[in-house]
Amino acid sequence: MKSATGAVYQTVATQLTRIANAAQARTLAGYRFLDPDGNVIAGTAEIGQALGHVNEVSAALAGKTVSVARTRVRADSPPALYTLSRGARVRVFVAMPVMVDETLIGAVYVSRTPSHIFRFLYSERVNLMKAAAFVALSAVLIGYVFWRFITRPIRLLIQRSHMAGHGDKAWEPPEQLGTREIEDLSHSFKSLTQRLQSKQDALKTYTAHVTHELKSPLTALKGAAELLRDDDLTPPQRHRLLDTVDKGGKRMEDLLANMRAFSLADQQANSGTCCLNDIYTQITQNFPRLTIQVENDDLQLPAEANTLTIILTHLLENAQQHGAKNVVLTAQPTKDGKSLLIADDGLGISAGNADKILQPFFTTRRDSGGTGMGLNIVKATVEAIGGELAVVTSSNGACFEIKFV
Repeated sequence: MKSATGAVYQTVATQLTRIANAAQARTLAGYRFLDPDGNVIAGTAEIGQALGHVNEVSAALAGKTVSVARTRVRADSPPALYTLSRGARVRVFVAMPVMVDETLIGAVYVSRTPSHIFRFLYSERVNLMKAAAFVALSAVLIGYVFWRFITRPIRLLIQRSHMAGHGDKAWEPPEQLGTREIEDLSHSFKSLTQRLQSKQDALKTYTAHVTHELKSPLTALKGAAELLRDDDLTPPQRHRLLDTVDKGGKRMEDLLANMRAFSLADQQANSGTCCLNDIYTQITQNFPRLTIQVENDDLQLPAEANTLTIILTHLLENAQQHGAKNVVLTAQPTKDGKSLLIADDGLGISAGNADKILQPFFTTRRDSGGTGMGLNIVKATVEAIGGELAVVTSSNGACFEIKFV
């Protein structure tokens, strides 16, 4: 039903319709301008129609802004794929009152079909392609950085460690290690590999020495046992053979005891702190024939009291066996840490033996029962707490230095 409109509304209707058409071209929305009676005076559709009976329009003419959404009703079945511009099945209607000096002069009725997702994506295709390119480039860059600074160095470390585990002694860290943490890990691997290889070499050398050292008393024992079966031996001969058996057994017993002490050196070595004053009474009681002088006895050394006692016991025993009467223990700070000097007035160490004195089973007292393991036990114990045992040249007696790092 069409209704008459006032002359004023007819005057502005043409201009409002032109504005509505221009807005529709940009927003794709339908515009209707209504007078106070609900008649469409201008817009993009239904001009001249009376829409006052529509709920949202009547609410707007009552001074309220109302928006509703309705399902579009199609005479035919929708296509399998909606068109980009009108694919949505929902249409939104908004009705707003128009007030002038608090007087209602009409209403604006707007309807719009929401953009379909495909249309939105198509309209934003450039930005989406830029975003996809950025994400792809970022993923490639992050992947390269991760591979270059983490994955590749770790794989190289695994490869080098695997090679070292199969006997390759030329273990070197990769040139390009990426991060500082992986570089520290590489140095730790190198240090661990060197220690394991050093222990492996020491074990091979130790096994060879053990075999050699035990061979002599075993040969003597076997020979004496065979001769003892002879019934024609005189008593003096039998006693000499029994002395040989006793000496060989004692030699083997000493070797086994020292080898056991050597194998337990790592377990008995405990890090801690103590000073020479803490163990002075014990070591002087253990070696009453030695005059032991201590300098800087209150300087704290990085070794537990029991560990330092084991070290000094072997060194003082060695000094006493080589004719020493006086021993001087000197604790002193160094630029790298602390050190302990053990100097005696015994027979000393010849220049030819200085390089061999710390080797396993090397001894100048083999005839009197020396096993050559005392200094090796000291060396293993010192190294277990991160120190170093060295021979110091001395014009009077022997001198050893323990460097604590």
